[in-house]
Amino acid sequence: MQYRRLAQRFIVIPVAFGLSGGACAPDEEALIIRTVPQWANEQCSVSGEATVGMVRGQLDLSFDSAYMQPYVLQNNLTRGGGPTSGNNGTDDSEIQLSAVSVRLDLPQDPSIIEAVSAIDPALVQFRVGISTASLGGGDKMGQLVDVIPRATAEALRDAILARYDSDVALTVYSKTIFHAERGSNSSLNDNNEDRPDWANVFEVDSREYSYPIELCFGCLRHCPTNPENTERKVAIGRCGNAQDGPATPENCSPADDTDGV
Repeated sequence: MQYRRLAQRFIVIPVAFGLSGGACAPDEEALIIRTVPQWANEQCSVSGEATVGMVRGQLDLSFDSAYMQPYVLQNNLTRGGGPTSGNNGTDDSEIQLSAVSVRLDLPQDPSIIEAVSAIDPALVQFRVGISTASLGGGDKMGQLVDVIPRATAEALRDAILARYDSDVALTVYSKTIFHAERGSNSSLNDNNEDRPDWANVFEVDSREYSYPIELCFGCLRHCPTNPENTERKVAIGRCGNAQDGPATPENCSPADDTDGV
């Protein structure tokens, strides 16, 4: 099947930067989203050492499926003490991840996001806690985030099919900010005065990272034993989802699935 890709109103290029405007000035560029890396083989994992990025993602909305997005994050501080240390050179470069904020945008047809948001604003803009992993100065790590939860994917499917035929392909952008905390070992402020413990913790945010994900219907469906299979449950797919590669539906025997895509 040939898919109609609607013309883009503008192009957003994924860029890896550091901090958003909400954090303290001394911590600018402390937390960086380096890239959305290519998946390693058939695994649902990502290494902090990955360097080759994906141009875009793909989610097949003919399935009931979320979209799991991989990231490589880096603590861009120099190990051994930073500009806020004031602590006689003691290393205060460590940051601890705490949460991630996700916002979805579909510039080709903003009415689709508006329709989904009308059901529940949290379907297209949300903040969730993540494992509180620590990153020392210069360290990198991989992180996985459900940027399009299953409930959101189902609402997007309904909104798109209410406006277009199933041969359409639209691009949604996941716009992500990671949040972390950074402590200081110093009990003194810049004027050499005592400060309370709560003042020793700084919020560190990455800059917003925009990544395109193509939404399609049947583009990843792979069932050579029954090409008419319309089952919405994924039997075999990346991270158990219909994303970024062939997705085999239930009631399609994997043993007969030998010809690839």
